[in-house]
Amino acid sequence: MYKLFFVFLILLSSSFCAKAKTSYFGEESWSGLDFDGKEIVFRDLDVSEIAINVYSPDCVPCYKEIPSLNLIADEIENHPKKAFFLVVDPKQILPDSDPNISFAESYQLAKVRMLEEVKNRNIKAKVLFMKPSFQVGTNALVTGTPETILMETNPLRIYYNFIGSISEKSNPTEIRNESKYQFFRHQFGLSSL
Repeated sequence: MYKLFFVFLILLSSSFCAKAKTSYFGEESWSGLDFDGKEIVFRDLDVSEIAINVYSPDCVPCYKEIPSLNLIADEIENHPKKAFFLVVDPKQILPDSDPNISFAESYQLAKVRMLEEVKNRNIKAKVLFMKPSFQVGTNALVTGTPETILMETNPLRIYYNFIGSISEKSNPTEIRNESKYQFFRHQFGLSSL
């Protein structure tokens, strides 16, 4: 009798245990191409955390945010278990293109546009052109830019999402003193508050 009761308690308690962490937004399939055409698959990166900043050349807050993103990109270089990317949805940054354009075509056109952005705006972050499993738009996870998404790995999943700019200041000292910048650093495990 006691054995049956014990087995019942084990089965009952296992149904109330917390479920394993899982992906919620399809992020386990996210990947993109860099300027050289090399594919970066987020789930395959040997890091503990990934931050992606979703960028558009037509977004004023996006390019005002570049000085703070450059500070982040510089700091991440000292953290080999973290990765930071500035990502674009190629179709989203080509607003006048054919909606049925292939990814290969949109990548080539977006690459030309982003090379100019990197040069003219002094972008230091690694740029990725996201494949179609990721998109910016009305029915997507990311509906507008800028947005910074924090993900942990094993399994790959989003754990925090910053809507809007991290900072629009241009002076490094002012950026470092801004509470949202400090909160980003805390959330991404770069500092404690």
